[in-house]
Amino acid sequence: APIKYPEGDGPFPAIIGLGFGHTGSLPAKIFEERNIAGIAFNFSQVMSHTQKRGEEPINRLYPEHVAMGAYSAWPWGVSRLIDGLEIVGVEKSRIDVSHLAITGCSFAGKMALYSGAFDERIALTISQEPGGGGVAAWRVSETLGNVETLGRTNYAWFLESMKQYELENVSRLPMDHHELAALIAPRALLVLGNPDYEWLADESGYVSCQAARKVWEAFGIEDRMGFSIVAEHMHCMLPESQYPEVEAFVEKFLLGKQEVNTIVTKAEMFKEGYVKSATTTRVFLFHGRAINIPIISLVMDHDDLYSDDYGIISNNMTNQDRNNWRRPAVLDYFSRGGKTTYLHMPTEVRISGAWSREAALKSM
Repeated sequence: APIKYPEGDGPFPAIIGLGFGHTGSLPAKIFEERNIAGIAFNFSQVMSHTQKRGEEPINRLYPEHVAMGAYSAWPWGVSRLIDGLEIVGVEKSRIDVSHLAITGCSFAGKMALYSGAFDERIALTISQEPGGGGVAAWRVSETLGNVETLGRTNYAWFLESMKQYELENVSRLPMDHHELAALIAPRALLVLGNPDYEWLADESGYVSCQAARKVWEAFGIEDRMGFSIVAEHMHCMLPESQYPEVEAFVEKFLLGKQEVNTIVTKAEMFKEGYVKSATTTRVFLFHGRAINIPIISLVMDHDDLYSDDYGIISNNMTNQDRNNWRRPAVLDYFSRGGKTTYLHMPTEVRISGAWSREAALKSM
């Protein structure tokens, strides 16, 4: 597997990219700017995307295992890659195997999820838009529309015998994919969704994420499991609005910045013909020391600040009309000690000032 190194001697934390290069489908700059190495996993060296049973590379080692699905074979290959890093040793590999992440999108998002579940050496799993057979629960997906159900999935990926549980038999399935996600606990998991693509069954993914997250909550480590389901972008193209979630998980679980907030439970679910419900925002403080001053929290959409088209910071000097643009936000005011919320309310934000608007730091 080719490795793309940052400058320097290392050892470096690393991201294993599945399907589409050194960082999967995630923007490389998120990792390059933080001196994180990228490792490209060539899954076809283990099993092709649509396998011919018994004729795949892995069958040279295990000719008797013709029934295995790709999501058994590919994670096996990922584990052998990590074995190789350990055998070579940190002096030669320059990779810190105690800080490994894995990511992929779509079919590779499922691959990332299984790999993270099966190998405890993976500290962080980022499963991007995995759809049915990934995080989405087969039972819930069966109640939805044109989505990837147990009967519609690609059986090159799974045991063919699983098909006995399709349609009305899905309730007899002895497990479901909230349990697959929960196998990653107590390590870190971030699930990224995109409800613009019905086939991905993100409504089912949302239910499954909420169920799986109960495991992390039971151990008091809910900051290690998050989900962000955001629309209005292409499949496997991370929008800027999801950068903060990915960056937070990377900084906390690959770089060890424990002060970073990774409480992420973001989902927008809409049904055609129905009025959208209000977006609810809540702020939680997690700290291990006394807070002796009051705290003000302002929560906004990243694009409302920095979008080239309508961000108030990016566009505030364009013309006089735009100087008065206002964008929605949620304001919280916590008492000294952070134990009491005195104020929780919707508000609006605009840039203030005259020539000071040209400065990098703005008044709001």
